[in-house]
Amino acid sequence: FVGYHNDKVSVAYDKVLAMMRHVQTPVNTRDAGEVLKAALDIVQATPASCAILSTSRCDGSGGPAARVVLQKHPLGMQRQGDAISVLFTTARQSRKYCELQKDGRVALTYWNPETLSYVTFLGRAEQLSPEKSNEIWRDWFLTFYRHGAEEYTAWVLIPETIQVVSIPEIQSTRPDWRPVEIHVTPQGGWRVVCDGME
Repeated sequence: FVGYHNDKVSVAYDKVLAMMRHVQTPVNTRDAGEVLKAALDIVQATPASCAILSTSRCDGSGGPAARVVLQKHPLGMQRQGDAISVLFTTARQSRKYCELQKDGRVALTYWNPETLSYVTFLGRAEQLSPEKSNEIWRDWFLTFYRHGAEEYTAWVLIPETIQVVSIPEIQSTRPDWRPVEIHVTPQGGWRVVCDGME
């Protein structure tokens, strides 16, 4: 397994090296609009099973928890102008539900192993109303929720911060490796808070 994994990483690395030789215009990491577009392009190109939600555990330890969340339509990222939201679901009896009820602050990372790219949305998740949850429900959800819609809950994440790395177009040259990062403004737009430069 380890050898197979190393081979996959090697193939991805070779792809990135090939891309580096052909990249004409890297993303201007001082332009929030360019960074936002690049981040959303990465999210849309990421496989639906490659999104990881991080929460705070509700067992009193205060430690982190993480799990994969499916992003197949109608779930996943939605965009209206500069407003970004992400839909996901969880079972009412799950640990994730408990954690989200206790602390809605989350991080959702999209990782694309084919391009060595990732985008992390940081913000607050809120549970949708039963009416909106019913609108999202699809019969294929029964694969995960055998007792039907009464077992599942739908949530929306509203990102406040977006971090993005996509070698070679968007990467940090800082000693602390802080990624390129944009933050939502009070007016609803986005501003660069870290351009990845030293």
